[in-house]
Amino acid sequence: MAMDDTPKTLFITPWGTFCYQAMPFGLKNAGATYQRAATTILHDLIHDTVEVYVDDMIVKSHDRMEHISTLKSFFDRIRKIQLKIKPPEMCVWGDFRKTSRIYFLMPPKPGEALLLYLTVTETAMGGLLAQYQEGTKKEIAIYYLRKKFLEYETRYTPLERAYIALIYATKKLRHYLQAHTTFLISRLDPIKYIFEKPILSEIFATEFDIQCVNKKSVKGRAISEALADGPISGDEFDNDFLDEHLFNINTSQWKMYFDGASNRRGNGAGVLLIDPHEVHIPFSIKLIFPTTNNTAEYEACIYGVKAALAAGARNLIVYGDSNLIIFQTIGVWRVRDERLQMYTDHLQQLNPCFEEIDFKHLPREQNSFTDALANLAVNLTWEDNVKVRSVAIEEKSSPVIMDEEMIASLTIQDEEDAWYSDIKNFLAT
Repeated sequence: MAMDDTPKTLFITPWGTFCYQAMPFGLKNAGATYQRAATTILHDLIHDTVEVYVDDMIVKSHDRMEHISTLKSFFDRIRKIQLKIKPPEMCVWGDFRKTSRIYFLMPPKPGEALLLYLTVTETAMGGLLAQYQEGTKKEIAIYYLRKKFLEYETRYTPLERAYIALIYATKKLRHYLQAHTTFLISRLDPIKYIFEKPILSEIFATEFDIQCVNKKSVKGRAISEALADGPISGDEFDNDFLDEHLFNINTSQWKMYFDGASNRRGNGAGVLLIDPHEVHIPFSIKLIFPTTNNTAEYEACIYGVKAALAAGARNLIVYGDSNLIIFQTIGVWRVRDERLQMYTDHLQQLNPCFEEIDFKHLPREQNSFTDALANLAVNLTWEDNVKVRSVAIEEKSSPVIMDEEMIASLTIQDEEDAWYSDIKNFLAT
């Protein structure tokens, strides 16, 4: 620190008056201060052979031979003013012409809607503002957002953190959002909850045209999650959401469980479809053509997906106890059998019919209902000219005979045939 600037850092304590002889750590790392210093040091090189952003410095040249002299002039300058560079940070080299893929941020096209991907974790938020390329469904990046929550903000509820993320995004992107309709894409239920409550979303609705929508694409969402330091382990949120009954808002979420069976008695498939109102719709399908266990599982899965589609489902979670079917469908395992490949291709053709469809594996013991439906189809046989109606399963809490009559009858029978009858008669006389 210059001696003339030392008095400017004076501060009083109970033990006396002190000043700094070196620039304080906090001030030394302040972005604005460092930027001004770097601009002053390299003012005649900036936009010519050097680009500077705070502590990031890029030395550039048109060809390889010229680059050596350019680097020399840069290092001479920073050596003159005694600026130190950490070796791990300075050894980054690149050839612009040989870069295989370079990412650019493009300005938005007037009159076209914007896509805002938003991800909020317990410690940070990330966002991506994008727009469809003209005439295609390819997304181009316009702006990246990233914010680490302050220590006290990490103790907020998920709803409050989502609100902070929305306010931060709208402040940063105000000049974009005011000129375009924006579709907000997020898997976070608190954000959906905010836009379903006019009292909460009023601050955004009065200034911006923002609509919260669902979207099947995961590319932009993956970028926003990466900007928020990626998905965290375990549940995304604690159970401290104020409106706990609204924590998982998804009025159109359907579930489908499937199972297949194939043995010497026959082949069958079982499907259990559950609508958003928890109404259980079972299906038991008898397969009268040769199958294996795996093809029977695929038959059950495809039948269930088609049944859900016919019932109007647009958001579906598919559960099955077959590792092979689930992992081949989501692409984790490669399909080697040609016949199974045809099933996989057919299933993939159905996926775009849903706004969102997810496949999950569950243990066999948790899939006992559809297992029973599949085995029911396998074991039931009937003649060709016999008409079979739907099987009705009822619950009875008491036997057909009245409880009092049954107990009295059993008591009389026990009294007559009991092993202690002779002893009881002897004591009675």
